[in-house]
Amino acid sequence: MRKLGIIALVFFLAIAFSIQAGKNKGGKKAGKKATTSEKSSSVGGKAEVAFSGFSFENGEVVEISADKMSLLMNERKATFSKQVLVKKGGSTIYCDKLEVKYLEEGEIDWLKATGAVKVMEKDSFATGEELEYFKDKNQFVLKGNPKLMNKGQLVLGSEMIFDLGNNRLMVKEPEIQFQKEDK
Repeated sequence: MRKLGIIALVFFLAIAFSIQAGKNKGGKKAGKKATTSEKSSSVGGKAEVAFSGFSFENGEVVEISADKMSLLMNERKATFSKQVLVKKGGSTIYCDKLEVKYLEEGEIDWLKATGAVKVMEKDSFATGEELEYFKDKNQFVLKGNPKLMNKGQLVLGSEMIFDLGNNRLMVKEPEIQFQKEDK
């Protein structure tokens, strides 16, 4: 039964991500700038922001596995718990619990990973206690003592916002450590 539920949801999420990708292929809307009274730092430019692999592309499959799954059809919400693993292309999220809300058309509207969150992609690795994705902003927000290791740089802060649409990383209360990479 668990395998059937996971297969059904993987199929559903693949369709939802494909729908979202089709809408994102047109002109990209500029997201709102984050405003905060705290110190913040922004990293952008030609290099891709960490975890851009979680942006939505047509034809890519999203795989989710967990020990348990609950689906509330009327609320359009799925909850995965215990040893949750989310894979999309070369990107992976590990967490204790994952909640996903979707629109009537099947598009992912919001998702939230909590408990020992780890995100890995190519040269990047991040940890925190909570990771949220907001479709309307095309952003991931990492909270709970977030840390990002990316190409020899360790970035710490109170909150990290990965703005996929604008290829931008914003960090509240940043601390950055540079480490020389061995080649």
